[in-house]
Amino acid sequence: MELNELKEITDINEACMRFSEILGLSKPVPGGVLYTALEDEDYARNLLLARRSPELMNMLLAQRAQYSPKTVVPQKEKQSGYTNLQLIEKLGKSMWKWGLVGFSTVTEEIYNKRLAACASCDQLEEAPDQLVYKISLKKNEDKRTCKTCGCVVARKARLTNDTCPLEDTGNPGFNRWGE
Repeated sequence: MELNELKEITDINEACMRFSEILGLSKPVPGGVLYTALEDEDYARNLLLARRSPELMNMLLAQRAQYSPKTVVPQKEKQSGYTNLQLIEKLGKSMWKWGLVGFSTVTEEIYNKRLAACASCDQLEEAPDQLVYKISLKKNEDKRTCKTCGCVVARKARLTNDTCPLEDTGNPGFNRWGE
């Protein structure tokens, strides 16, 4: 379940329970916490980051427990072909493989070649409006992603262990990075 999917739930008690499951809590979050998280992406990110710190989590929950929303308007937002959970799983696997090669990165020349290939690709798009991208991307960072794999291209292109998932139709046996 993604945070944006909570906007579609019409029963506030069910939405509070679902959000508490996302946060790893045993009791439903107060309605004010849910409303704040839906309206304020920084607050939502802080809650997700506080999952392993009970003291911080309790402080954040207490901070907005009595909040009353201005308005809650469900919005259809652009989603990638992947759920937040799928993207996190893909990230974990990629980081594991990257660790196995000593966290090495490609040369600046290879990095620029890969980025140029991505820039001319029809699968390049701005990051979808999903929580996982909001949490992981910095404000001034290149936020373009690949529609095919869901990866942030500026990050993926740096990793020695990663490749473009698409075959170069003009050059069989090679991916679109020419590798």
